[in-house]
Amino acid sequence: MFPNGNVGAYFSTDHTMTNRTKSNTEGQDHRDGHILVVDDERAIRRLTNRILILNGYSVATCASGAKAVDVYSRLHDEIDLVILDMIMPNMNGVETLRQLKKIDPTVRAILCSAFIPDLKGHTVSDEGFVGFLSKPFKIDDLLATIDLHVK
Repeated sequence: MFPNGNVGAYFSTDHTMTNRTKSNTEGQDHRDGHILVVDDERAIRRLTNRILILNGYSVATCASGAKAVDVYSRLHDEIDLVILDMIMPNMNGVETLRQLKKIDPTVRAILCSAFIPDLKGHTVSDEGFVGFLSKPFKIDDLLATIDLHVK
């Protein structure tokens, strides 16, 4: 379970914990899963978080790769999918995924970037990502990509 044992709980490294209520999922397709969103841009984290919560997911957000590694090391058994920004200070998305794979080699992660990443001849899948999401993304594209890859 996520913190306090609440399935569907929202938690974040940069927001206080709140629970999803029934009213903010009424009329929406119910999805289930725990997503870790990692992006150095606060607005992107907040928007992605809101979209996912309103669509039934539990969400954690982190502003850096290092923080993501810390959160994942504690909660990897509960996290179904990680969405990683490519360009972040100190540790980019590829480097972060490499660290997450040391914790759990079966981690499922989507790379998210406004730019086509320069992976030095490797593809996104060669680097261990299960998918790629181009910024800015449409809500339907975000949800469809996640739906494909949540266990």
